[in-house]
Amino acid sequence: MDTPTLLGHLEAGTGPLALPRGGTLCWDDADLHRAAYTDDPEGYALLGLAPGVAPWQRARVLLQVLAASQAGLDDATRATLAATARALTLALPPGHVVTVLLGLRRLRANHKHTTRAALRFILEHPDADTLIAARRPALVDCFEHALGKATARGCARRIAEGDTGSDYLQRRLLRFLTAPHAALPRVRALYEPVPAARTAGPDERPHV
Repeated sequence: MDTPTLLGHLEAGTGPLALPRGGTLCWDDADLHRAAYTDDPEGYALLGLAPGVAPWQRARVLLQVLAASQAGLDDATRATLAATARALTLALPPGHVVTVLLGLRRLRANHKHTTRAALRFILEHPDADTLIAARRPALVDCFEHALGKATARGCARRIAEGDTGSDYLQRRLLRFLTAPHAALPRVRALYEPVPAARTAGPDERPHV
């Protein structure tokens, strides 16, 4: 990995990651990121946290780290990658992270470290309640990709019925989280019915 050249690219920035409806993920410098990760996964990931790196480049680093397999990596490297991914999910604008998670869905990338990072963002982010209210359909898609649709909905159904720690939940959801009891209400919020919009009466006027 040519660190000065890569850092210059990360600092220069580029356009946002694009997810055309029904199309493939538009990632114009994917080969560069993939090659840098392959050459030095730990150094590449840490470079994403360097001062001056453009936000959408940080998002690309997060995407690459979460999309790549960690087979063959030692425990110390895996720990560094996990810590870096966590730092990026907290430091980036939440909308960038949602785009990354939707991009992983398009790429069909779903390793255990991918699942863990996605679930912790969706259910444990400091602004998780606000994010769920604002981006619920997208976050449901990300949640169901992380766990698999049937498993995600099975967990949501059990939580709605009052399950807080069954073996089913522990093996399929809770083991990925650091604050499971705080996360359970957020799973319910993801699947709560959306209230129907009320049509204004003839004598009502909108507030300006």
